[in-house]
Amino acid sequence: MTYTRRTRNRYRAVVTAITTVGGVAAVTATGWLAGLAAQEQAADQGATTDGAGAQAPQPAAAQRKVKPERRIVWKDRPQVTRVTTRYVTGSTGTTYGGTTSSGTSGWTGSTGTSSGGSGGSGGPAPAPAPAPAPAPAPAPPPAPSSGS
Repeated sequence: MTYTRRTRNRYRAVVTAITTVGGVAAVTATGWLAGLAAQEQAADQGATTDGAGAQAPQPAAAQRKVKPERRIVWKDRPQVTRVTTRYVTGSTGTTYGGTTSSGTSGWTGSTGTSSGGSGGSGGPAPAPAPAPAPAPAPAPPPAPSSGS
């Protein structure tokens, strides 16, 4: 027997039919098992009633188990504030009108610990440094030429 277009089409039809029957059987079996499970669950719920036979439908919220709320406990925990002082010294050389002036700036404070709220010891906070001047704007691009 030779393999022709006709036999190829027959094999394709057989494979398609087998695949279709298998798919339908799988879906049918799944529905049948789901129905069995639903019947067993209904029978179990009916057996747990007071003997009245049928159980009145309950709202969905009453059927779920309710988790107890977590209780939040606020505790006063001990606080320790640690203050560390760093010594900053700097030297700047600035030219004003041909003369150079240099100076040092620094701040001295103390190091200590304090327990409780806000507190600390030391002198006044040092003044912040001035912001640097912005960079100059870039040069504009050259004008377009006519190309001649």
